[in-house]
Amino acid sequence: MRFLELTPLAAGILDRLLRGEPLGQAVTGACAEAGIPIDPSVTGSTAALLGDLLERGAILGGEAC
Repeated sequence: MRFLELTPLAAGILDRLLRGEPLGQAVTGACAEAGIPIDPSVTGSTAALLGDLLERGAILGGEAC
């Protein structure tokens, strides 16, 4: 078993995704809730988190176009 410690923002984004929100809406909503502006660090870290979870087999993703 492995554990991954998430920031509150990352946890908020993943919680929203698990509830079925589209990615853009999940990021926007979680940032608004946390009072964090959406900037390149947020989008980059979100992409890195999702890539890491994909590599770990924790989420399924479609093929790139």
